[in-house]
Amino acid sequence: MDKIRLFPDKRINHFRNFYEICRKDLLSKNVKRFKKGLEREGKAEEAAGYDYLPLTYNLPSEYPIFAEEFKRFKEQKVVWIMKPVTEG
Repeated sequence: MDKIRLFPDKRINHFRNFYEICRKDLLSKNVKRFKKGLEREGKAEEAAGYDYLPLTYNLPSEYPIFAEEFKRFKEQKVVWIMKPVTEG
């Protein structure tokens, strides 16, 4: 239900579907999707402004892409960070 009745002086500091930006895995997915959309629209300069996230792979769905990147950096000392996805 989207409608919550509050007193006139009360506010809620949450947004609908807030988990889409609060979870790191969903945040990276949405930023990648938004950036790709800007690139398709020919707004490469604006899309470059979204390069602040490190390379992120959502496993297992992006495992093949991650495996290629892992092989590419096999000889170099690269730190890989893995975080479990929340279950709910």
